[in-house]
Amino acid sequence: MGSFEDPTRTALLERGKQGRCIIRHIGDTITVTEADPAVLISGALVDELAAGNRAPEVTLDRDVLTIDAANRRVVYVIDRSSYNLATNQYVMRWPD
Repeated sequence: MGSFEDPTRTALLERGKQGRCIIRHIGDTITVTEADPAVLISGALVDELAAGNRAPEVTLDRDVLTIDAANRRVVYVIDRSSYNLATNQYVMRWPD
């Protein structure tokens, strides 16, 4: 089951871009330097976050990933229907 028909993912792939969310962790501070509206996240990372292996500024509540960084708050919704078994990835997007 892939999600190559997903319009957001297809648009990202057509542009040769898979989206980026860049988080810097320096000392006790987390900052977000870039957060695209749609990004891929590995299934392994979702599992780690769900197991509680994350910084206190990062929360995962069901399918909502929130990063409360020092400079901004970023919220993504993980689209579970977008799972790609071949790459073990999901698409996550900013909420509407």
